[in-house]
Order: sequence, then C-alpha cells, then structure tokens
Amino acid sequence: MRETTFLEKSVNIFGKSFSYNLDTLIFLGIVALVVFLLCLWLRRGLKFFPVGRQVVLESLLNWFDDVLQESLGERGRVFLGFIVTLFLFVLISNWMGIIPGFLSPTRDINVCLGLSIVVLIIAHTNAIRIKGFKKYLKHYIEPYWWLFPSNIFSEISKTLSHGMRLFGNIFAGGIVISLIPSLILTLFKLWGIPLVVVSNPILQAFFGIFIGGVQAFVFAILAIAYISVLAHE
Repeated sequence: MRETTFLEKSVNIFGKSFSYNLDTLIFLGIVALVVFLLCLWLRRGLKFFPVGRQVVLESLLNWFDDVLQESLGERGRVFLGFIVTLFLFVLISNWMGIIPGFLSPTRDINVCLGLSIVVLIIAHTNAIRIKGFKKYLKHYIEPYWWLFPSNIFSEISKTLSHGMRLFGNIFAGGIVISLIPSLILTLFKLWGIPLVVVSNPILQAFFGIFIGGVQAFVFAILAIAYISVLAHE
C-alpha cells in the first residue's frame, strides 16, 4: 500500500472558498459502483438450496441479522440492509488501496467522519421513532438538567470517535503493512529460509486484506452498538 497523496481542489460558493479532494470523490464513486455491481452479481441465480457464492452471502446476512436481533429485537431486521451495505462499502474502500495506482477512500478523514455522521443520523432518527420526541429530548437532561451541554458533547464525541477510529486504524494499518512484510522477509533471510515465490507486494496485499476486513467488521459492529444504545437508553 503506497503513501496517500490526495489531489486537492477548491471551489467558490457565495464568495467563500471550499476545498475538496478530487481523488477521494473519484474513488468513492468507484467504490459505490463496485458495491452496486457486486449486489447485482450476488442476487443472480439465487436458489432455494444455497451453493457457491450464495452460501457466503447468506452466512454474512444471517450473522449480521442475528447480531441486530440480539441488540434491537425484531426491529433490528430493519437495519440489516443498511449495516451490510455499510460493511461492504467500508470493506471495498479499505481494499481499494491494495491495488497499484488506487487510493483507499477511508484514508481520507472526511470520508470516515462522513460515514460516522450517516450512522449518527440513522441512530438518532431511530431513537426518536421508538421513544417519541419528548422522551428523546429528556435523555439529554438526565440525571440533572445542567448536564445538557455535557450530554450533547458526549454524543458528538461518540461520532468523532467512530470516524476517527476507522481513519486512525486504516492510516496506522498502512504504515504497519509497509513495515511488517519487509521485517518478515529480512528475518527469513537471516534464518536462511528461502522465499522464492513470496514477494513483498504479496505480503503487503495479504496484510492489507486482513486489516481492511477487520476494520470494516469493527466499524459495522460499532454502528450496531450505537444504534442499540440510543434505542434503549
């Protein structure tokens, strides 16, 4: 995984200059297209008795469905499509950086915070729908009314933590990925173990797939936890 170099552009809106990363927008579009095409491919040829890719798909859906129902009851199934899509989007975004010449969108902090804000909106909308608006607002003045600013800051910090966790782990993972394969190859050479077919890029890809998968899984689980906590508080 190579070092991230985003191409920054700026645009004037109502006399004010706003900057954006063109590379991020391009690769976000690519990720969205890949997720869309992947869903179209997965839904083709579905059978009553699953085989091949359908086994993997149903296992993934059933696992997330079980987690959602344990956290939110039967209502949790409403979020199954959102959580699985979120998982696939983050997963493919993380893996994008493994491909030479491509950049991982999740190595841009704006993308990570944007995803966490989407989770924030979904979680709070669900909490209002379950509790009602008055009971929802009451949560922010408990146990004492003067803790209202602290409770608001707590919700903001959860969102920041959710996004920053993904960004920090992917950014740190990129550094680790670039170091560990070289370390392994060096140790094997010192021990006299021949490595004919294993190259540094192959090891980098292996660790990139592993770290990217773990972080996508963690991000989806934290999203479920956040939605569940707000619904039950």
